[in-house]
Amino acid sequence: MDKSNINSHHISQKENEVSSSSGSSTESEKANLWFMVNNESSSSDSVSDYSTNSESYDQLLIAFKETHDEANRLAIICNKLKSANNILEPKVKLLEKELHKAKTELVSLELTCLHAYVKTSEIVQIWKRRLNTC
Repeated sequence: MDKSNINSHHISQKENEVSSSSGSSTESEKANLWFMVNNESSSSDSVSDYSTNSESYDQLLIAFKETHDEANRLAIICNKLKSANNILEPKVKLLEKELHKAKTELVSLELTCLHAYVKTSEIVQIWKRRLNTC
């Protein structure tokens, strides 16, 4: 391309940019006008609803704060209960072992008593026979 062709090419590109930007600016101006008209018609609604929205927001904020405080209180209670549980679980396991040991000892004592009862009954029978023979 020679210099004259480069210049004409550059000028035609600029003209295309200007025409396309003016077309898009017209569209954006139309869009802006549409938003302005809609905002003006809804602005009266927005102003009258502002106090209602503000009150609703304040109520929601108060409810959120109350819920948050309650959640924090419950989290503290939960942590205390977890600590107590961590202390009590080993004690329960120890007591379960002691209970099992006591049950085993009780069964052993019951067997010893039963055996002693049987032996005593046998001895009583022997003495009764001896007394009867005398």
